[in-house]
Amino acid sequence: RDRFTVCLSSDWRNYQEMSAERSGQTISKLFEVYYDIVFAELARAAPSGRYYADWTADEMLVIFYGDSEEERKMVMREALAFTRVLASEIPERVKSEMGLTLKYDVGLAAGTGYLGLQGPSERRKTTIAGEVPGTAKRLETEAKELRARGFDSDYPNVIMDAAVSEAAVASHFFDSGWHSEFVAGTKNVAGMKVTLWRCMGEAQNTLLRLATGDRSNQPPVAAA
Repeated sequence: RDRFTVCLSSDWRNYQEMSAERSGQTISKLFEVYYDIVFAELARAAPSGRYYADWTADEMLVIFYGDSEEERKMVMREALAFTRVLASEIPERVKSEMGLTLKYDVGLAAGTGYLGLQGPSERRKTTIAGEVPGTAKRLETEAKELRARGFDSDYPNVIMDAAVSEAAVASHFFDSGWHSEFVAGTKNVAGMKVTLWRCMGEAQNTLLRLATGDRSNQPPVAAA
């Protein structure tokens, strides 16, 4: 049925190169370590249990959902709580356990989607149909493209749509870390006003660059 959702899309950077350079056993262990941490933190950040999560290799989609106004506010808070951990603590824990830097980025979008069991009759699974997951994926792609333009880091770029950004402001999500509004350029989200957020370590580095006049790592287009 149609439900209010917050969709989080994430995937690793340079997965093909990583797979070519490391054994299948190493990649399998990395999957185990990463997703064990991710799903434990997801359960902690979203105690309501109002989410579905799926992964395939390096790609992950988490769908937070609610119906009533109070549930919508709750799942938005939980989605942001999980995002904060995903984009700050988890990269550090993976590096500590695996001895490598795992780079990935995150896209967040909110809106109504058709959520439930879908697909072929013999292989139905819980998933979502509609614009929201596609927007989240496009925003994650936008986050990836910022790396190619010099806005690179060991921490994820998190890009959220206006609805998620509004909730982030209300919940004081932006009180830590660094954020900036700009206009997206990726196909299907081009022209959309979005917000980029990065964790506090990168905020300090960014402020230093701004203080010295180095804007090489700033988003490419300022929001109007």
